[in-house]
Amino acid sequence: MKPVHFAADVHLEDGRPEGWQGFFSYLAGPARSCGQLYLLGDVFHAWLGDDDRRPLAQEAIGLLRQLTEAGVGVALLWGNHDFMLGRGFARATGAAVLGEQTVAEHGGTRALLLHGDVLCTADQGYQRARRLFRRPEVRFAMRHLPWAARRRVAGRLLGGAAGRPRHADIDEVRAQEMLAAADAQVLVHGHVHQPGFAKLPDGRGRWTLPAWEPAGGPGGWLELGPEGFSQKGGWAS
Repeated sequence: MKPVHFAADVHLEDGRPEGWQGFFSYLAGPARSCGQLYLLGDVFHAWLGDDDRRPLAQEAIGLLRQLTEAGVGVALLWGNHDFMLGRGFARATGAAVLGEQTVAEHGGTRALLLHGDVLCTADQGYQRARRLFRRPEVRFAMRHLPWAARRRVAGRLLGGAAGRPRHADIDEVRAQEMLAAADAQVLVHGHVHQPGFAKLPDGRGRWTLPAWEPAGGPGGWLELGPEGFSQKGGWAS
């Protein structure tokens, strides 16, 4: 089988060109060798709606469209910075927008995929804000605000509990519960910007993906191939 790639936390935004090239080069190069790419949230530092016409957003959309047209399956999950991704983005890119989480099964490995913020249960204020802004009626209202109003709301969110949770420790009990409910062997997530592998108390595995350059991380992706998981890109060095 072709390898499967997992990446997260690119945090693309205007004014941080040092981070665009690494991720965009990945999309134009190594990503084309995989059969499926999962982007596990916060690809964008702030996604205000599928009518986003900023040049950086359009460049990212174009590269993802080229990838899907080349035959690579692309799927995105929501992060706490880009939970407004929707059907318009999916149509523009040819990618699937899967919402909060999904289970992926490739080569006999069943993995639970999510952004990771739901696992930071110690920050109750953040979790309350998270539940509020994921509600369909709130997302609907956000989509119908004028663009300038959306930018103001996003600025407040990213500066408060909804954007920057104070307690980033992963609740391993919650992780085990979610893995058991999904009947999955391994959890793959991002969000906390602390990349690596951990063995959970029940013996299942948990991979945390690296952040890319705009977020101060080494960049890179996790690859699932015939020999299992391996680290690729910046965090592999």
